[in-house]
Amino acid sequence: MITELTDSDSYCEIIKNSAKPKLVFFFTGGCSVCEVVKQVVSELSCEFEGNIDFFSLNLDKIPAIRTLLDIRTAPAITLHKENKLADVFIGAVNKDYLRAGLMKILT
Repeated sequence: MITELTDSDSYCEIIKNSAKPKLVFFFTGGCSVCEVVKQVVSELSCEFEGNIDFFSLNLDKIPAIRTLLDIRTAPAITLHKENKLADVFIGAVNKDYLRAGLMKILT
């Protein structure tokens, strides 16, 4: 399951306060690559359910987050472990590559 974040404050809260590893998927509307990556993230959220928390954030609805996090393009994915940034994926990413990144933050 993917939880949609609706503001930059909720993003900051989940990063600071969750003990579990996290994936945050940043996307924009009308982005065909974002739709493809969203499907990959959705499938992996089922596979890693209970072990990693999954979130999505629409950059069109919260443009300030682009500046706050220096996100220059979408889609973008950030992985967080122990409340710190562990990895970043930009653009189209295949399922196996992203799965490997998720496995890495679980170890």
